[in-house]
Amino acid sequence: FELFKQAIDKNLYENLTALILMLIKKNYTKYVHYMLENHMENAEPLDVAKLLVKQGKLEQLKLIIKHLNDENKNKLLSIANEDDYPTLIYLMKQGAKFNLKHQDTFMFNKINGILSYLLSEGEDKQ
Repeated sequence: FELFKQAIDKNLYENLTALILMLIKKNYTKYVHYMLENHMENAEPLDVAKLLVKQGKLEQLKLIIKHLNDENKNKLLSIANEDDYPTLIYLMKQGAKFNLKHQDTFMFNKINGILSYLLSEGEDKQ
């Protein structure tokens, strides 16, 4: 791991986005966390975030959310899995909104699912 960090810190990789995506796909969590926490300024955050959202890796998404603008968050909301309520709700809390520009065929399923999820959580607390 230390050798990896040294190689990254010395800019031996040209395409950090491709490297991060490969690390995410191979599930190298320790390496991914290091890259997300220390080298996102040299990567494409939306490309990385798309893969994290598709794979339901919310904790890793939280590490890079500050690198995304509202339009990026809206896009992520449209590609999130329709039953991944924690990610959907997190994105909404971060400012993402459903809109027609990023509409997909599951948009209303997602909205209805979120509402049902939130309502059932409220019932559990009563």
